[in-house]
Amino acid sequence: MTRDVASAPPVPQQICFVVPSVDEAVRIWHAQYGVGPWTLLSLAPDDPRVDGRPEPYAFRAAVATWGPIELELIEPLDDRSDYARSLAAHGGRPHFHHLKTTSEDYGAALDALVAGGHRVVQSGRVGETAFAYLSLGDRTGCTIEQASRRPGERPAYLTQGVETYPPR
Repeated sequence: MTRDVASAPPVPQQICFVVPSVDEAVRIWHAQYGVGPWTLLSLAPDDPRVDGRPEPYAFRAAVATWGPIELELIEPLDDRSDYARSLAAHGGRPHFHHLKTTSEDYGAALDALVAGGHRVVQSGRVGETAFAYLSLGDRTGCTIEQASRRPGERPAYLTQGVETYPPR
């Protein structure tokens, strides 16, 4: 199936890796590549769904800007989430997980991805930001995260009372 380029998701703003330990990963990314400062936080999304079913999940995340792109590291804190399944499938090793795009019209962007053959594997909401992870199965080796915030906006949960690395 060929898609109209105009209906493709926006250019990704974020690259995410799933890791067994966020604390270890931020130290490595900072020491080896100079990435940081990192914002670290633990999250348990509202309205959590895994494979379309209500399913609570939690994760520890680290976010930093690396040149023009945001880099995210996620450590699953359960065995139910797509993050946990992905980490298990990769033998517990750090690995690329998803590209994130954002849209002012989250519903329309999500509908376009589903119409293009993507399956929602996980979703939720943190603060005012709704998000869904969509997959084409093994056809691309990549999951797309579609989020509701506009490109360039920094959600409040990333700026209020969070841990940083290196410490300030």
